[in-house]
Amino acid sequence: MTDQAIENLQEAGLVPAPEKKTFARTGDYDEIDALIMGPPPPFKFASYGDTAVGTITSVFARQATDFDSGEAKFWDDGTPILEPVIIFCQPDGELATLYVSSAGVRTALKDACRKAGKGLRPGGYIAVRYTKDGEPFRKGAFPPKIYEAQYAPPGTPPIPPLPELPSPADTSGPPPF
Repeated sequence: MTDQAIENLQEAGLVPAPEKKTFARTGDYDEIDALIMGPPPPFKFASYGDTAVGTITSVFARQATDFDSGEAKFWDDGTPILEPVIIFCQPDGELATLYVSSAGVRTALKDACRKAGKGLRPGGYIAVRYTKDGEPFRKGAFPPKIYEAQYAPPGTPPIPPLPELPSPADTSGPPPF
């Protein structure tokens, strides 16, 4: 077949046109810095009451990885499983990364965003706290961590400080707010 015949078939939609290669280009200096220097250190909820608080500087999605193996995770149909990542500036001026990989953090942030009426955006303010342990899913498993979250979208009044938590011995009740 001649090139002209192939072009005619492509224009008629009978033969797929070859994909044009495009080059990714960005002028986002935060994105370039992250590529060169890596993300800020992750915020870890190591102890009861640990709280991630600050102004969101960036929100993006990345492919989820298996906790044990580090392998990329996919849905049954082969589509990558994505998870949100939040870069935020803490009150002391330090940046931190909040990986929204656990169901507990994801649920708390989902509820906070629904209550605020808007999703996570740069300039918004978050507070996420580890409040208690849930019931283990099976015998011998670690109990899941339970979180509470508050969110103030950009341009809204700041959220008040989170209330004090009860002592760790009494973590069976509902969250304090």
